Amino acid sequence: MTKLFNLIIMGGLYFTGPLVIMFVAGLVLIVRAYLVIENREKFESRVSIANSLGLFAMVFGVFGQFLGLMGALEVIEQVGDISMKLLAGGLRVSFISTLFGVCTFLVIRLCTLLLTVLRREKMLRKEMSGK
Repeated sequence: MTKLFNLIIMGGLYFTGPLVIMFVAGLVLIVRAYLVIENREKFESRVSIANSLGLFAMVFGVFGQFLGLMGALEVIEQVGDISMKLLAGGLRVSFISTLFGVCTFLVIRLCTLLLTVLRREKMLRKEMSGK
């Protein structure tokens, strides 16, 4: 848990903080979709919002990396010569927000996919037992 917290801090709270909030919000939407699994309209609405949030999180993470890299390149341009160790460390840190964004996207997408399959099976069973 401390390693995850350290990654959040190292990645910069301006980007990893909102990404963690988006991750939690996506999971909340998935749970809320599960609770209304038999109501097609509410279910599809919540799944759609969760999927959109996951996609936004991925794009937001990549945007955070772009901004970080642009800032780092500006400093390198001003300073001139930097060590490879410093450059590698900076590149590593720049990937944290992208990693968080992509992980958020994948987890939310996988959960909504499984939830959609579960709903279809449940509706098929309900239809079969009703006949």
